[in-house]
Formats: sequence, C-alpha cells, structure tokens
Amino acid sequence: MQFGIKNLRRLRDVSPVELKPITLLVGRNSSGKSSFLRLFPLLRQSLMTRTSSPILWYGDLVDFGTYSTAVSSPSQQKEICFSFVFDEIKIEPDYFWTDDGPLETIPADYTTVALDVVIGPADTIGPSEAARTNVTSLSLTSADPDISFELRVSSGQKVSELRIDGVDALRDFGSLGLQITPGTILPEILFVSSDSETAAVTRRRRTEGEFVPILMRLIRPHLPRNFKEEVLLDAVTELLSARAFSPTRMMRAAQNTNSTRWRRFVADLASGREPALFQKIRAVCAAIALSDLLKRVDLQLRNILSNVLYIGPARARSERYYRYQDLSVSEIDPDGKNFPMFLNSLSSYQFRKLSEWIEELFEYGISLHREGGHISINLTAKGNISNIVDTGYGVSQILPVLAQIWWARSRPMSATPSRQAPFSLLAIEQPELHLHPAHQALLADALVGEVGLSPESGGRFGSKINFLVETHSETLINRLGELVHSGSLNHRDVQILLFEPHPSGEHVTTVRTASFNEAGELVDWPYGFFQPTVD
Repeated sequence: MQFGIKNLRRLRDVSPVELKPITLLVGRNSSGKSSFLRLFPLLRQSLMTRTSSPILWYGDLVDFGTYSTAVSSPSQQKEICFSFVFDEIKIEPDYFWTDDGPLETIPADYTTVALDVVIGPADTIGPSEAARTNVTSLSLTSADPDISFELRVSSGQKVSELRIDGVDALRDFGSLGLQITPGTILPEILFVSSDSETAAVTRRRRTEGEFVPILMRLIRPHLPRNFKEEVLLDAVTELLSARAFSPTRMMRAAQNTNSTRWRRFVADLASGREPALFQKIRAVCAAIALSDLLKRVDLQLRNILSNVLYIGPARARSERYYRYQDLSVSEIDPDGKNFPMFLNSLSSYQFRKLSEWIEELFEYGISLHREGGHISINLTAKGNISNIVDTGYGVSQILPVLAQIWWARSRPMSATPSRQAPFSLLAIEQPELHLHPAHQALLADALVGEVGLSPESGGRFGSKINFLVETHSETLINRLGELVHSGSLNHRDVQILLFEPHPSGEHVTTVRTASFNEAGELVDWPYGFFQPTVD
C-alpha cells in the first residue's frame, strides 16, 4: 500500500509513498514526522471503533484534538484528504438473485487502484455538532481496467454527484438515489428508492435487482418491437453479472445469450456506433463495480490497519515492584504502562522466546519475580540477576520497544476474510531515546532481523512486517547502510522520508525520499542534514 495526506497540520501535500519493510522518518523537530507516523494508529482507532464521524481524532492510541486543530488552514476552508494506492484489488465472485434463481458474478482484478477520501466539517454546525465531520467527496481510479469514479456528498450523506470518467451518471438512475453509510472513513454505498404514492423511502445495500429495470428502460427503445421481454431480461442480467462497463466485457457477456439480434446490438455498442447509449449502460454497470470495489478496498484497508501497533516516544519509568492485576493483556500500550502485565500475560514458552531474542541482541535476558501481590522485572546476564530499576534508565525505555518489535511478528493476527498473508505495521517514535550509540545500532539489527522473517525471505510465520520509525539517530541510519553493504538487508527494503521546511518559508513541510544503493551508500541525501547550520 502507498499512503499520502493533504491539509493536515504542516503536511499540506504529501503524495502517496510506498510502505516498505523499513521506512525511517527523519527531520528537525516540529517538521511533521510524528503527525505522519501517528496517522496509522489514528486510522486504526477510527476504523476499529464505532464512531459517528469518519475519523476518531482522540482515542486510546493517539490524540489529534479535533478536526479544527488537525486541519492545516481552517480559515481557508480546506479539507483533509487521505490517499491510498493499492497494487492490486481482487474482486471475488458473488451471487445475486434473479427470478430464475442465483446468478454468479464474474470475478475481476483491478491494478493500481487509487483512492482519495476527503473529510470536512458537517454542514450543520451547532453546540453539539461543532466537532462533527463527514466524508465530503471520494474519488477512486483503476489503471487496468481504466476507469475513474468521483462522488460528492451533500448533507444527509446523500450522493449529490457521481461522475464516471468525468460523465454524470446519476441522471440515468431515474428515481434510484445513492447514499453513503455515515461514521466511517471508507463508506458503503446505499441505494435509495422512494414510493411516490406513500413517499416512503427505502434504503438498502446494493442489489442488482434495482438496476435491471433501469437498463431495460434504457435499451428497450433501441431494439425491435418484437424483441421478447424475457430475452431482454436475461441479456440485461448477464450484463450486470459481468460488470460490463467496457466493450470487451459487454462482448463477453453477450456470448452467453442465444439471441443473434442481441449479440449484433452489443457489437454495435462496443464498436462505438452509439456512444451516448454505451455511456449510459456503462454508467449503470460501473456503479455496481464501484460498490464492489469499495467493499474490497475496505477489506484490504482493514486487513492492514487492524494490525497496526504503535509505541510512542515517552515510555513509562520502571518501578521496583508492580501491583499484580489479574488481566490478560494482548497489546502493549503506546506509553508502555502495561508492559509488566503484558509480560505476565505471555505463556511460559512465549516469555522464554522473548527473553532469548533480547539476550541474543543485547546480551541480557529478562525474568519475572512474583511475591505476594507484586511482581518485579529482572534482567539476567551471565548468571547475575538485578532489578530493572538498578540497571539504568535507558533499559526501561528500550524494553517495551523491543517487546513490541518481537510481538509484531509473534502475536496472533486479527482475523479478516482477506486471503492475503497477515500484515503487521509497527509505528515507533524515537526508539533510540536514552540509548548509547552502540545500542542504537543494535536496534537496526533488531528491525532487520524481523524483516528477514517475511514470506519473501522464507519466514516462519507467513506474516509481513513493516516498520515505520521516526528517529533522530545518525547511528541507526548508518548501521542500516552497513547491513545493506554486508548483504543482510536488501537496499530495496528500506527507505528514508526526509521532512524539510518548504523553500518559501511558509509553515509547511515538504517530504521527499532518500534511499541506499546496493553498496549501502545514501542516495539523494541532503548535505549537512545533521549539522546545526549549513552555509
């Protein structure tokens, strides 16, 4: 996945960047690094929590305040845009019901699918509504097949405009309107039909049955009067099941009917003899394809974001004893406060593996001592045992980070219907705090060791682990270059995002990418980046 953001704090326009196995964020203080990194736990807490607005700005993981404190220029009425790009989206076959029973839809693949979701303030502003936001527009494009969708949403979550390749499509839907589900960043399309006699409004999930009469009404005037209605009904149903929004798909669907006249009619459409009618039929079929695409993109996004882990820059100070709590902790808090209870929740096998992994890197293991209603964390090194409080502040700060790195690979993944391999994204802020440079270099070894467990490298768990790390450590960056040079890390698996002030002097950050070449040398690295001033 690639990810970009517009109009959030200093990040006025960050084009989508690929999430590589290791992505470092570097730059001066208050340059927007933390804002970018925290967007991933923000999206996780927004997607995985039932909310009344698309984004949960303040939650258990991160605190962005409100929309008004997060948007770049509220005075200019700009809106925040979240951008996602996926290499491939696979649409699985589905079934819809006709009068003759269930009909299977044709599976499809979409490559380079780009999605922009724009968030803005709700139209109704009152004492209780001031912080409410809505999805105001959504655009989705695919490179193959080549198609684009643009939705604009008005008050009441009604779709006021749907443009398919720039052409207005709503006008062909007749009395059938569109709405989106509120309270989610990636909404589902609802179809709204009204009964003119009772003025009752019915909202329902997508069903092809809604579109059959629309297509029949569009096509009927262009066929001979003696063309049988039941043949037209079957032919239109085939168009819908094939998602026939391209000439190739239309021709393929026509081959499944026995009517020579219908196949000739479709051939004329596909050849471009009636472009206006083709555009109308295409719009109806593409609206269903949009519904399919949104559902699948939502599934893909949840597969990634539901497994986001985050640990912040300031971890809780260690204590000599912790009050025992009978809790089952499945995740370390961003500030590491529940780290002792997390360790206590691990099985004896998991705890031993974690201790062995830390000892392999830093030459000390960990153990828990339980006495009465308290537990304590001890470090073990060469037969010596000492309480964590007696070993220096840096150790207490790095242990939750190390445990989070290990847990990103070892934990059971959140279950999703997606057939893709489980995906973990671990976002870490300044893991090098209070560490000696030699230990900062060992952090790079820890990251690279876990990247080496990915499926592409014959990993043990079949999961993909990506690290997003904000850092000020020149040592950590140099160590990654050494690991590339030695062959321990592929140079394509690591990138560095440079957050720099805009040349105009505005309160805006520009983001560009630096990388390593095969020799481990930095490419596109700015001169004097770590120096206080540059002449």
